[in-house]
This record gives sequence, C-alpha cells and structure tokens, in this order.
Amino acid sequence: MKKSFTILELIIVVALIALIATAVIVFLNPINQFQKAWDGKRKNELSEMRKIFEDYYNDKQCYPKPAELCYDASGVPIADGSYTCHICSHMTDSPNFSPYMATLPCDPQSPGKKYLYQTNDNTCPKWFRIFTRLSNTKDTAIDEVGCRFGCGVNSNPADYSYNYFVGSPNIGVNSCSTLEVIFQKSGLQCDGCKTPSTTDTCDYDRPLYFNDHCTVACGGQ
Repeated sequence: MKKSFTILELIIVVALIALIATAVIVFLNPINQFQKAWDGKRKNELSEMRKIFEDYYNDKQCYPKPAELCYDASGVPIADGSYTCHICSHMTDSPNFSPYMATLPCDPQSPGKKYLYQTNDNTCPKWFRIFTRLSNTKDTAIDEVGCRFGCGVNSNPADYSYNYFVGSPNIGVNSCSTLEVIFQKSGLQCDGCKTPSTTDTCDYDRPLYFNDHCTVACGGQ
C-alpha cells in the first residue's frame, strides 16, 4: 500500500524549501550582484572612452566636441562656462562616432541614469570629464576621485548626484574630498578644503549632506 504524505509533513517540507530559498537569496544578495555588474560596466565603459578620447586627441589635438558624442549637445555653456551633455547611442539624436567607436555606450540603468560629458569648449576641447553614478555608494573608487560628497558640474543641486568620473590627464581628482569642505556662495565648485569655522559662508542650496555639514561648520546658521 502506498504511503501518502500527511498535511503536517507537507507543511514541514514547504517550510524547509522556503527556508532554504530565503537563505540562498540572502547569501547571494541579487540586488548587490546587480549593482556590482552595473558598476563594473560603468567603470569599464568610462575607462574605454577615456582611452579612445586620448587617441582622438593625438589625431586632432582636441578632445571630442559635445556634438560629436551627445544626443543633447548644446552650444550654450552652463553657469561655470563649461559645456555638458549626455552620451547614449540608444537615443534618437545620438551622433555617429566612428571610426573611433562603433557604438557609444549607455549607462546600464538608462534612461534613468545617464553618462554626462563635460568639457571646456564646444569647438576644440582641451580637457574633459565623463561622470556617472555608481550604485554601490561604499565603493572605494568614489573616494579615489574625491566624490564622496558628490561631484558637481553645475549650480543645479541635482547635478551633485554624480559620484564617479574619469577625465583627461590634465584634470585631477575633485579637490573637495574630505569632510573639511566648505561650499561658498562665491563659486560653483569647491572654494577650498579647510577646517570649518563659524565664519564660513555656506551654500544652503546644496543637497542635504552639504547643508548638514554647513550647519555644523557655520555655527548652526
């Protein structure tokens, strides 16, 4: 005679399967795995673009113009005098950058996130940066480029969401790389990294982490 499972035995089996499945999910942490894959792709693509842009410079003595890379290139500079635009070949107006690159890359979370190109000129650029936002905000690469508190390219606080970039050799890391940073009204970028004091004039239009730091640095103003 065949022996059938009792309800209690079925409940125990289902519970064990659920427990094992939960343990596997916790151990593998799929969200973290996705973030690592996205960030790896971002770093590789930005590194590859940097190398190709150097080849371009060796050929033309200029870095690529925004209009040669971006689907939204504009001839209008932003507040600090530089030019910014976004790179993604999936967009309708994305230009053809061959023979240097057959296809311009897109952020792996596009269109929610975009690679941002910044340069000093729209006719013959002499420096460039390419910005992205890494999903793993604890990545040490963020500190290596000085973007622990965000990298900004405009007066719009939303632009400070970028936390990683690569650039031409004449562009160093972000000088604002420690907690001892004061953003003053007189400049769009960091005016200097120094020990905070109550005499500092803080820019309260910055994102929350800047505001919190400035509140402390400026004596709770």
